[in-house]
Amino acid sequence: MAARQAAALKPGTRVGEGRYQIQKMIGRGAFGITYRARNTVSGSDVAIKEYLPRANAHRTANGTVQPLPGGRNAELFDIGKRVFLEETETLRSLPKQRGLVQVLAALRRRNTVCCVMEFVDGEELKTVVERTLRHRPFIPERTIRDLAVDIVSALHILHSEARLTHRDIKPANIMIRRATGEPVLIDFGAARPLDRHVELPPLLTRSYAALEQFNSDVTHYSSRMDVGPWSDLFSLSVVLYEMMSQGLPRPADERFATLRSTGEDPYVPIRDNLARSGFDHDYSDELLDLIDAGCALHPQDRPRSARLFLRRMGERLRVRKAGAQTGSATPIVAPGQVTGIIADWTAELWRRGKLVIIAVAGATVIAAYA
Repeated sequence: MAARQAAALKPGTRVGEGRYQIQKMIGRGAFGITYRARNTVSGSDVAIKEYLPRANAHRTANGTVQPLPGGRNAELFDIGKRVFLEETETLRSLPKQRGLVQVLAALRRRNTVCCVMEFVDGEELKTVVERTLRHRPFIPERTIRDLAVDIVSALHILHSEARLTHRDIKPANIMIRRATGEPVLIDFGAARPLDRHVELPPLLTRSYAALEQFNSDVTHYSSRMDVGPWSDLFSLSVVLYEMMSQGLPRPADERFATLRSTGEDPYVPIRDNLARSGFDHDYSDELLDLIDAGCALHPQDRPRSARLFLRRMGERLRVRKAGAQTGSATPIVAPGQVTGIIADWTAELWRRGKLVIIAVAGATVIAAYA
């Protein structure tokens, strides 16, 4: 077991022919280790993900990454390394897109490969949502829509140009930029090609994964259900469901097992979950219906593409450079950014018809009512 917890690169280690200097480890997952590093030429910070799958590889005493002995470890390690390198090169070729982390370079080092990305200075979506809910009772619909449009637009580029599915969309893989509040989709460790099957064990987060991402021994389907854009849209719909109702639907594999045994899918429509929680949310029927459609258990019942998903929201793709102005409000309270909360909440109350503004002797009195 100890051998599988591979040692991280030490701070000060240089990679990429000395161009990048490791500062510290910032994440470790099933597929590899992520570091914050410094570009010694430009002085800018980057994120580097090192391919080091803990299930079948380790770092030796001389720093080389090698497959663990036995079984199919060597074969799976080599397949995964090749796919990781191919995907990094593909992502590096993409245009700079708002909502999608920018991949800068692919490195080969000591029998493994590394993906160099922009360093996103910010916090995970879950952390920012929790802070936002300390200042307002629910996440406004415009906020949900802005975040969804940015991430779905990023998925459109990922699916249509990179021909990849992300396969691990969850709050931990959506960062909120500190300066702007822009959401950014990160971590492509679980990503796989759309056009071909790769013989690697599935990597997923159970609470957010679509049914077709689970092994056939879980779904008991006679033929494999294809993973596609609809799978990423399922995961994003679960993320939005959680943001809006502060609760999660039951995992897809559990829903399927219950459906097989009882004939009923135990999914709780988001309207019902909001009602149970007593939230006075005032979300539109259009948005609520889309969340339920996106969370449909069977792939054929969900929107089939990013463009169709946004069309059902009455929104359009935002295909433009990261950092460009979109004309929309800052999605949520960015890290360290509380300014503007009162103004935003006042606008939300006014929209809902629950705000009265009265001028009294030259002063303005604002009253909110339930």
